[in-house]
Amino acid sequence: MVEEGGRKQQVLIPLSPYTMQKLSEMIAILSSREKPNLALRGPAAGGKNTLMYLLAGLAKWPVHLMSLNHDTTQRQLVALQTVGESGKEETGYRPSPMVQAADAGVWGAADEVNKPANAGVLAAWYSLLEHRFITLPDGQVVLAKPGFRAIAMLNPDRPPYLVSEVPVDFERRFQFVDMDYLHAPKRAHETPEQAKARLK
Repeated sequence: MVEEGGRKQQVLIPLSPYTMQKLSEMIAILSSREKPNLALRGPAAGGKNTLMYLLAGLAKWPVHLMSLNHDTTQRQLVALQTVGESGKEETGYRPSPMVQAADAGVWGAADEVNKPANAGVLAAWYSLLEHRFITLPDGQVVLAKPGFRAIAMLNPDRPPYLVSEVPVDFERRFQFVDMDYLHAPKRAHETPEQAKARLK
């Protein structure tokens, strides 16, 4: 059982040697002191979210998830627009799930980070990823608590995926784990080197 933004869901997955290997790589990154931001790169429906939730469940650590899309803007990565949340019919905002995770000191996960048409919007998170703080639209500064970790999930930058190229400045703030489908980590007659090249 894992928790996502206050909601619980059940995750069932066999702990195969391949899964254990990927979990070990993820743990090493999330335990790092210098660059504890994790990026999972692999095919669509390959199990990136499942693997992330599995580790969160084993660690008993909450996760705040947000999904990016073609139209995601820079402001939406920091704050989401609301209407009437304060009981009045007026527009306001609340911190994005990633910012909420930083403020709570838990894991913040972003799915499909290479989906936005303008990949430059990811710059909104640079200060949070590197310097562990971010400024909200009203000027309030949120300092990431010690337990905060950023997890990005993305598809490979190759056909048939229609994705944007992730900026180098975004990539350098993460450590990557490349993965295949959890049930088929290597194709028949394929060497480990060929599998790794195919995933990149």
